[in-house]
Amino acid sequence: MKLLSVEWLWLLWLVPALALVLVAARRRGAERARVFLGAMAPRLVRGARGGTLRGALALSGVTVLVLALARPAWGVRYEEVHGEGLEMVVVLDVSRSMLAEDAAPSRLERARIAIERLLDRVHEVGGHRVGLIAFAGLPVVRAPVTADIDFLRSQVRRTGVDDVARGGTLIGDAVRRAMALLDRAGEHDRVILVLTDGEDHESFPLEAARAAADAGIRLFTVGIGDPNDGARIPGKDATFQRHEGREVVTRLDEDTLREMAQITGGAYVPAGTRTIPLDRIYDEAIAGGATGRFETRRERRDIERFQWAVGLALVLIVLSRLGARRDEDAA
Repeated sequence: MKLLSVEWLWLLWLVPALALVLVAARRRGAERARVFLGAMAPRLVRGARGGTLRGALALSGVTVLVLALARPAWGVRYEEVHGEGLEMVVVLDVSRSMLAEDAAPSRLERARIAIERLLDRVHEVGGHRVGLIAFAGLPVVRAPVTADIDFLRSQVRRTGVDDVARGGTLIGDAVRRAMALLDRAGEHDRVILVLTDGEDHESFPLEAARAAADAGIRLFTVGIGDPNDGARIPGKDATFQRHEGREVVTRLDEDTLREMAQITGGAYVPAGTRTIPLDRIYDEAIAGGATGRFETRRERRDIERFQWAVGLALVLIVLSRLGARRDEDAA
């Protein structure tokens, strides 16, 4: 079994919090009922035991409901996909410079929000496939090229600076890895979309762009961050990164990104510190001229089982309420 939306698991903190509330309520009730002890003692003991069971049932129901939100899945199925349009690999910079806050709340968070909006638009249009690569000093494939938009969204939300162990910003290597993901079979458009602050560390990005152009792949680059004043890079313990005693300032490098896009017939988007309109860029530039058809292929899909978890949670909660109703009637 695996969970497709693990970000919902943070809600599990509600379980111990509710348990503390229930315990506190029982203790207050016990103090108030103590004056009635004597002949009533056996009945009070039975009620307390029943209250413990009802509380356990309710807490178990809440726990299972949170697990349902995390979308448990086991087993797989295969679907034949006849896609038309384009294949696109989104290449996201997760180097530490992307934590700079000149594009609030941070360059990286601004990029993630834009990618999710792009995926919403891709889902509306249909027929296109998207992959995801995170990169810093190394490129890491977060999702192969797929039509499963829900899976892509979950991967975007979970992608961060800790995904790549090696620091740095090697845009050229990331573009080469994206080229390897794109399907060479069939007649369809192929696009690489790079979101970065453009501070490349000797990975020969222009050579990578020329290789993409030779392969018929268009490259769209999105520059994020302030190109003039720049911003400090947050470090650990509420400090900022320093080098040789000075705080490091990161600035958007637009020239390289612009030239990479021009080489392939794509476009450079100078987002700077503003909102990144990827959905509009997708309509007007990326998908506007998409033609061709993918070859038929079978895609692997996880089978979600959240319905079982929701059903079990409802049963547990209903049982706890029925127990409470019975105790009220008995009283």
